[in-house]
Amino acid sequence: MKLIDNVNTLLKDDLAQVLKKGSKVAIAAAYFSIYAYDELKTQLEQIDELKFLFTSPTFTAEKGKKELREFYIPQL
Repeated sequence: MKLIDNVNTLLKDDLAQVLKKGSKVAIAAAYFSIYAYDELKTQLEQIDELKFLFTSPTFTAEKGKKELREFYIPQL
């Protein structure tokens, strides 16, 4: 197994070498930026399938207490 620390060895370089037409890719990570997509755009447009599993709740906000709201609509 090769160690990819994204400092000395970049994941994008490794992915660029192995992604090819017809590839099926599954990734589990906390995030995937638009910059990462831009770097791999050419390779990602050729693959058949991409599954991305977010490993942390990136797009969910902590749910706060719901407040009861009342509105008064006066009669004319």
